[in-house]
Amino acid sequence: MSGRTHFIVSCTRRKSVPAGNTVFPSAEDAATAYASWREILVKACNEYKNIRAGGLYTGQHWRCAFTAVANTGAELWIISAGLGLLHVTDRIVPYEATFASMPFCHQVYGKG
Repeated sequence: MSGRTHFIVSCTRRKSVPAGNTVFPSAEDAATAYASWREILVKACNEYKNIRAGGLYTGQHWRCAFTAVANTGAELWIISAGLGLLHVTDRIVPYEATFASMPFCHQVYGKG
């Protein structure tokens, strides 16, 4: 079998660096929350030192993921609640984005 193996691991609330002010906002609706989130991220990128995505997350499943990658040579990707799909080498700011307690429905409804 040829080709490269890719592991995609979920983000975790446990992080090596505190989020500071980079916290996903609570808003009455999803559109307002996401617009505010983009502004928060832009500001954070200008104020904070960026770190590699692979250095931000901690915990048991991260140790397992790093071990698997070291043993297989696979690529490691992160599916982040606040930042989307990231490679472990991507530069990011520390953040906190937990959507379980948001006051609005997270589904996006299209027209038609």
